[in-house]
Amino acid sequence: VNNGSPAEAAGLRAGDAVIKVNNTEMFNLRHKDAQDVIVRSGNNFEMTVQ
Repeated sequence: VNNGSPAEAAGLRAGDAVIKVNNTEMFNLRHKDAQDVIVRSGNNFEMTVQ
């Protein structure tokens, strides 16, 4: 998580695991597929982290 980034502003920290984005399970997705889910969500989305 980069200093000053939107992720940091949202409260994400290094080591957080993204579990869901807008009710889409992220666990079994490849990195690129997970990125695509986030990009398709636009600027506002719900993220579940652990």
